[in-house]
Amino acid sequence: TFTVPTPFWRPWWFMAAAALLAALVVYLFVRLRLRSVQRLNLRLQEEVDERTASIAAGKQELERINEQLSSEIVERQRADERREEVEARFHQAYQNAPIGMGLVDKDGRIYDANPHLKRLFWPTATEADSAPLIDVLTEHDRDRFQSFLDSVAADQRDHSNMEFDCTSHDGKVRTIDFLPSPVRSKSGELRYIMLLAEDVTERRALTDKLAYQARFDELTGLFTRRAFTEYLNSLELDANRAGTPFLMFLDLDRFKFVNDTCGHAAGDQLLKKIAKVISAGVRDGDLVARLGGDEFALILGNCDEATALNRAERLRQTIQEVEFRWETEVFRIGASIGLVPLDGDTQDVSELQRLADAACYAAKEEGRNRVHLVHGVADAAYEHRGELRWVQRLTQAMENDEFELYG
Repeated sequence: TFTVPTPFWRPWWFMAAAALLAALVVYLFVRLRLRSVQRLNLRLQEEVDERTASIAAGKQELERINEQLSSEIVERQRADERREEVEARFHQAYQNAPIGMGLVDKDGRIYDANPHLKRLFWPTATEADSAPLIDVLTEHDRDRFQSFLDSVAADQRDHSNMEFDCTSHDGKVRTIDFLPSPVRSKSGELRYIMLLAEDVTERRALTDKLAYQARFDELTGLFTRRAFTEYLNSLELDANRAGTPFLMFLDLDRFKFVNDTCGHAAGDQLLKKIAKVISAGVRDGDLVARLGGDEFALILGNCDEATALNRAERLRQTIQEVEFRWETEVFRIGASIGLVPLDGDTQDVSELQRLADAACYAAKEEGRNRVHLVHGVADAAYEHRGELRWVQRLTQAMENDEFELYG
């Protein structure tokens, strides 16, 4: 009998072992693949998380940028609104300004002019277009105005205002105060000059009038007390020079009687007449002033004592001979004159004037209508000044309760 041997894989245990081995291989393979897949998933998840975080960061940055841009846009809009508001206000001020305003180049050619400036020089709007501003200036001021513009264009001045005489559209010469303000580009190149033009004709006329009134008496045209004192202060009082100036104070006698009888209008006319009489007798180097009321003062140029006395006496006699008529009344007046040599012995101008006034008072005390020349410290004028000082000292002592009674 032939017996076929059993294959080695046929036993159950072998089959079980093989199946177990196959299962183990499959398990290991699947496990290995799962780990690969897990690592891949983990890497993908990390990449996804990284991309997500990057996207989130990018989104936050975009939101920040967007918010910043929105804020800048709003701020720019507000700035534009403010600029437009400022421009509108400036335009309104430019158009309605009570002074002239214009834009000119360095040669003075007009770019633009506000209505006030046009009304001043160019009655029709078309005349102002590109008109040379220098054409409206008077002939003697044109070169000075061009130098003014040149220095502003070259930035060589502090842009202070200057006055020029201009001819307005009606042909009248008016004084215009120009204040320049150059406008330049970022590179420093001149774009144009803003000119403010103010008509100061009336103001300058008033200033000149006030200056005249400060120096000259409105009624007589003589110097005022202030101008007279300034001139007296400017004199160099020197006892060693050849000639001596003399200070003369003159007070009219019986002038109050004219005022009381005929009124102040008559008194004013008499003062004007006396002022002409006094002025007619002055020489070069003399100065005549009305100090106020019926008081006049003269400074006689360098002369000796005899000449000063002679001139004072002739003036007194001339005033005495004046016949003043007012309506039906006829008046004759006199003059009490005090004369003080400006020989340098007294340098205090105020004291000199008080001494001359005291000399005038001494002339009145001596009988009026006469001349009193101060001679030394023993003179009656010095005595009168001393009496006035004692009156002042006694009055002050009474006010301050400085008297003491001794028993």
